[in-house]
Amino acid sequence: MPLRRSSSALALLGLTAAAALNAVPTTASAHGRSHDTAFKRLATFPAYLNSAIDDAAAAEISTVTEDGRTVVYTDSPGKRLGFVDITNPGKPSPAGTLAVGGEPISVAHLGHLLLAGVNTRESFTNPSGKLVVVDDRNRKVVREIDLGGQPDSVAVAPNPRKPRFEQLLPTAAGPEGVVAVPSRGLVIVSSETDDPDNNLRGAVNI
Repeated sequence: MPLRRSSSALALLGLTAAAALNAVPTTASAHGRSHDTAFKRLATFPAYLNSAIDDAAAAEISTVTEDGRTVVYTDSPGKRLGFVDITNPGKPSPAGTLAVGGEPISVAHLGHLLLAGVNTRESFTNPSGKLVVVDDRNRKVVREIDLGGQPDSVAVAPNPRKPRFEQLLPTAAGPEGVVAVPSRGLVIVSSETDDPDNNLRGAVNI
């Protein structure tokens, strides 16, 4: 069997100034003073280094732990989260994986908690998913919350005391059969400061 190397990789970038995109001329540039404001590639980390060279690994959505030492990424084909040690950003090293019982589609962090939206559907006609909460200090799953549908993304509210959000993908009939379509709806998940008996608050259509 020929070896397959996944082309998926994480590109680690460094930002040398705040105005990264140069969308608006700065006062300094207007007066002829230039600053290096571009992203610079520090290193590339092939996702297969966390598994095997013939593994169909992928690095998709990523976040960084609170201490800034570890990149966490979703690996949907492997049904796991991947970890990369960036203590030395120029030389990232594999730091293992964590199975999440489905296809992770997004990950974010809140303090020492990793919040992964996981697709667990068995078919397009039966969408399902969960929010997997992981303590990044010991990489143990501390809670799983059924979302009642297939998640699309995870975001943490700017105020940590506010709820977190999950977007769901319901199904609908189309010319090619039953497919998942965005509903532009949000599922509101309570944070640790809320009533622990009311984890899933409800849905909001926008």
